[in-house]
Amino acid sequence: MNKIKFLISATIITGIVFFYSCSNENENEINNSEKAKTNQSILNKISELESSNLLSEQLLKLDIEKINVSQNNDDYIITFYSQKSFYIDKNSININEIEFLYNSSENKLSLSNSPEYYIVQNENLYYINTPEKIIDLNKENDFQLDKESSLLLLILSDLSTDNIYKDTYKNYSRKYPKSCSFWDQYEVVSLGFTAYQSQMNNYNATHGAGALGAGCRRMGPPATSCLGDQHFCMTTQSFCCD
Repeated sequence: MNKIKFLISATIITGIVFFYSCSNENENEINNSEKAKTNQSILNKISELESSNLLSEQLLKLDIEKINVSQNNDDYIITFYSQKSFYIDKNSININEIEFLYNSSENKLSLSNSPEYYIVQNENLYYINTPEKIIDLNKENDFQLDKESSLLLLILSDLSTDNIYKDTYKNYSRKYPKSCSFWDQYEVVSLGFTAYQSQMNNYNATHGAGALGAGCRRMGPPATSCLGDQHFCMTTQSFCCD
């Protein structure tokens, strides 16, 4: 009788171990599958950009005209072209001088000249690595980002946007002609944890002492885009200065 009880117990334990083992394997397979889908999604978008010059509204509003993509094994080297600078808060950005690197195997976007700055996306979760700290965008709602981290988020937002919602600079300029001289117009980008917060940060950045000259005026409503199901947002506002 004891031998039978022992065999029954051993069989039950073996079954439980096998069940949990299969469950963990299935869970790992699902997680790996979701990560692969995320990587492939961005990868497909980047591959299509190599010859299309498609850009999101956020970048088009900044007068960024072209995107150039080249591949080196798992790395995609991404550069942009614009005739003039724009602002992240009060920091002037010349996009022509900046090279971005997207690693498809790690789903990581970094600055080529400052590799200590990078963003990693895992499914819908985003993490920013800086020399000082790692920022979990899924948990923190009160933080100040430097221009490098802000720039990475701006570009990741563009790369994550479906290409069907993008346009070329030529088409965009035709549909939305400027009511201000090209060289008298400039753009200010601000960041926030929500759409409302990014809009308020944009207002504060452009209404501080000396932020705008007396002859500057807003041009239309701000454009706001968000990453990670509204977990992180950017607002761009155009200004015309006479």
